Amino acid sequence: AMDRDREKQKQQRESALERVMTANARCLEERDKLEKEKTRVSKLYQQTMGAMGAVSQAGAAASNSSGSGVDAATLEALRAECAQKQELLAKRAQEGESLRTRLRKLAMV
Repeated sequence: AMDRDREKQKQQRESALERVMTANARCLEERDKLEKEKTRVSKLYQQTMGAMGAVSQAGAAASNSSGSGVDAATLEALRAECAQKQELLAKRAQEGESLRTRLRKLAMV
């Protein structure tokens, strides 16, 4: 009877460990995906800033105000998207750390 209980507890621990490992893998994949997205948004931001710099160097008189408005709107949208992605990345990192802590606790059992 004690052997069955121990075996059952062992299976439960292994099952819990497997779930945590799966969740951790998902978090790592999500983190990698968010890192790639952050890099993409950063490149877009740099391109936009470069384009705006080129326009301002060429002279504000040469560019129409509606074109600048589109650039500013795009820039603002990119900034908002970047902030959102950074927030999500921080949240995923925190979840990953929480899962690692749970893994350590499970490993102690």
